[in-house]
Amino acid sequence: MKMETRYLEVFDTRDNLRCVRLDTGGAAVVDEQGDIYLRIDRCRQMEFAGHGFVKVRTGVMEAMRNPYLQNLLTKGVGYEGKYMIPTTYYVDIKSGHPYAAMPDIERYGDFEIAYMGGYLCTRTKQYYQVKGEPDHIQNGPGDLYIEMPCHDAPDNSIMDKMIEKHPILKRCQISGDEDRLYWKLRDFADGSVMVMDDGGLHYHIRRDTETGDVIWDNLGRKDSEAALAMMKKRLQDIKKDSEARVMSERRRKCEEKERQRRDALKGMIQAEPISIGGKWGLRIDGRMAVPPIYRTIEPPIGHYCVMEASYGFWGVVAVDGKVEIEPRYEKVVLHEDGTAELTAFKGNVLTKRLG
Repeated sequence: MKMETRYLEVFDTRDNLRCVRLDTGGAAVVDEQGDIYLRIDRCRQMEFAGHGFVKVRTGVMEAMRNPYLQNLLTKGVGYEGKYMIPTTYYVDIKSGHPYAAMPDIERYGDFEIAYMGGYLCTRTKQYYQVKGEPDHIQNGPGDLYIEMPCHDAPDNSIMDKMIEKHPILKRCQISGDEDRLYWKLRDFADGSVMVMDDGGLHYHIRRDTETGDVIWDNLGRKDSEAALAMMKKRLQDIKKDSEARVMSERRRKCEEKERQRRDALKGMIQAEPISIGGKWGLRIDGRMAVPPIYRTIEPPIGHYCVMEASYGFWGVVAVDGKVEIEPRYEKVVLHEDGTAELTAFKGNVLTKRLG
């Protein structure tokens, strides 16, 4: 059966969606299978308006009976400052929220916020608006979430459910969740976050660094002293795991950076000492590789040079400028096998492998 025969009227089409009049007299946005994305009360015309919005036209009597439009009063031109109910308005397909005019759409990574009349409005099914400017929105680490200001404290029924009380609370939307909003309660070292929904469920949410997936961990509700104790114990474990992940990631990045440096060193050949203003550095293929900051630099052996930082204090510098052995030895000898023989001022001799 064709789409057009299933409805009284098809107003507009875009991609796999259609604006239609239902056989009940109302209107809706449906997909090709007939699943309803958005339902609208009686209207005269509906069409797609871009950015996931529809433009709706209705008559005066229909507008007066529409409870949504009672909140969309706009000043009527030529009506001596009186207010009138709009007969043309816009509806966000994602949230179902109506607007008197098409709002500006502000992007924050993968997130979108509608901005109109000095208000920031979410595009989630659990709708939230707050007075503010677009730069009041902040992205969480890795675009895991965005946070919005909350100028009015939540009522006691919400506050009593929180495992932790905060003097400044913020609403947040989590990546991939277009249904609900959350109360942001705590940040962790790895960029993860603890949030609570309006029902009192607490979650630890983080983004997997390898897959990019958002991982949710349900921490439960503060229903009893035992539950609260268990949640606090889990938070301690989360904090430790978070810090361990940060340290592991730092080590991984350092190791990768060092690997890349070692690979680059292999291409640095024919380095030669150069003296400028009585100080010594290194030049490779006509460019300065190590600035002239040393008292002495000996010709390289492999990719390393013995250098004297100040009188009698010797160390080793790589041809890319990285100090491999700090200049605190009385004597340093480099060998072709990549080892350095270090003589301390007390006479002790030790051997260190470079690279």
